[in-house]
Amino acid sequence: MSRKGFTIIEVLVVILIMGLIMGVGAVSYRDFQRKQMVVAAKRTVLADVRAAAADVASGRKPDGCTGTLTGYSFEVMALNPASYKINAVCDGGTALVKEVRIPGISFDSLPIVTFLPLSEGTDLSSPVTLTILSSSTSYTEKLEISPSGVIK
Repeated sequence: MSRKGFTIIEVLVVILIMGLIMGVGAVSYRDFQRKQMVVAAKRTVLADVRAAAADVASGRKPDGCTGTLTGYSFEVMALNPASYKINAVCDGGTALVKEVRIPGISFDSLPIVTFLPLSEGTDLSSPVTLTILSSSTSYTEKLEISPSGVIK
């Protein structure tokens, strides 16, 4: 008598192999997702810093900025390393342009970088590097700002 079909052992082996493949795939996908979170944070910071440099180069002065525009500053928040802010710096004080918090990310400490008007670069004497860290993995990205205002 011949039977057609699979034995319970064969079915269990196939299910076990499929489970292992899906488990490895899920772990790899989660790692990829965490790396992309850091890459996306770098893109966000890069876009904001470049926008600040462009705004000061064009002389755009936001509401609340009284007096002469002397620059735009980029500052990592000391009390919340997952946040940064961009201020317009004027003779009459500073005006907050943007404050950003990125969950799951932290930034290393960085001096306040001020972009100077008329494409004069920054107030830095040497290049500084901002390290963007994932709070759940060891993956990092770096962003460098030079004294001439080049951002990479």
